[in-house]
Amino acid sequence: MAKKKNSQSLPGLLEEIMSLLTLEEQEIALELFDDGVNQVDEQSHIYYHYQCPDYRLIAQPVAPYLMPLWKMNDVNALSPAEIYSSCAVVPQEILERDLRNFIFNIFVQYRKMSSECHSYRLWYALGIMEHFRMERCLDIVLEVLRQDLDFYDFYFGYLYETMLSAITYQLGQNQLDVLMDFMKEPGLLLMSKYRVVEAVAHIVIAHPTEGGSDGLVWQFVGLLF
Repeated sequence: MAKKKNSQSLPGLLEEIMSLLTLEEQEIALELFDDGVNQVDEQSHIYYHYQCPDYRLIAQPVAPYLMPLWKMNDVNALSPAEIYSSCAVVPQEILERDLRNFIFNIFVQYRKMSSECHSYRLWYALGIMEHFRMERCLDIVLEVLRQDLDFYDFYFGYLYETMLSAITYQLGQNQLDVLMDFMKEPGLLLMSKYRVVEAVAHIVIAHPTEGGSDGLVWQFVGLLF
């Protein structure tokens, strides 16, 4: 996994986060990022100690209408339009249940035989949730964020990790309390919490009356370390 950029070349969204803080708060935040984020690859595996449930006891057979997605052997085998079209006719409550189960099956398959896993299965499942704005699926998105560094690298790496910020933003706009609880959980990867901070910053910037104030962003940044 590629190294994170240091605080002197912050991505655009982080620049917006920093603009919400006072000069003193910006200096503190930069020190935190320098001390922590730049060392995330070396230290995350030591710090991480989330105890995953036994997903084999949770996962059920994949829903038939999602099997074409499960059996995809090429990222271009199905277009997003085809996938969204097949899901659009399914009642949302059922679709939410089946997508959760789909991701539980991904967790099981990854632990059983990662060589047969395809990262785009997870990308598409998350994309469906984002497309249909399935706020009640935030719980399974956060469960993805609770996975270990090997899982994170396999499915997202440095190039695709921003999709986690995007979907957390989309589904978490009305669930800031849930996101705050996630930030307080011990033993999770710093980079996963970083994605939540990005999502919250985006919420505050895009919907200031809904997302609260810059103080809220600072609370989330403070929970990174």
